[in-house]
Amino acid sequence: MNPPDNRIPPQMPDVNAQGTLKTVRILWGAMVIGVVTFGVIASVLVSRGDDPGNASDSYLLFVVAIVMLLTMAPGSMFVRNQIYKSHWRGDVVTPAGYFTGNIIVFAACEGVAFVGIADMLMEKRIMPTAVVVVIAFALLAVNFPTGKPMFAARLTNPCHTTGDE
Repeated sequence: MNPPDNRIPPQMPDVNAQGTLKTVRILWGAMVIGVVTFGVIASVLVSRGDDPGNASDSYLLFVVAIVMLLTMAPGSMFVRNQIYKSHWRGDVVTPAGYFTGNIIVFAACEGVAFVGIADMLMEKRIMPTAVVVVIAFALLAVNFPTGKPMFAARLTNPCHTTGDE
């Protein structure tokens, strides 16, 4: 008995892929809004200067945020690529693989940003932690889900030819 053929036909995008792309974009947007909202609230609270005497000189959470940025961001992108490889069918990544891989990257970037913002709140200072938060947020922003891995090259690039057309 032959295993089922799970490849997406190259001549038309999978309807499920379109739905997955929409869902991933909604989740990406929610994560972006969450980081922005938490960051603005934290910045306002810190800049008000309430009770600055309780701020400590501890940089422990700042160091944790840096270590997270340097390990989780590239690590999550590596994991996403491995997930893509295991969900590769024909010329495309399956919607399930695309969804899972991207959520891991989004969560890693959001986690780094939230730890940095928590440090800003606890230490009652914006700098130097804001640099880590901005980098993590920028990584989240540039990973906007385009869906390209779910669609065959000839579907997304009309100039692409294989020579057999």
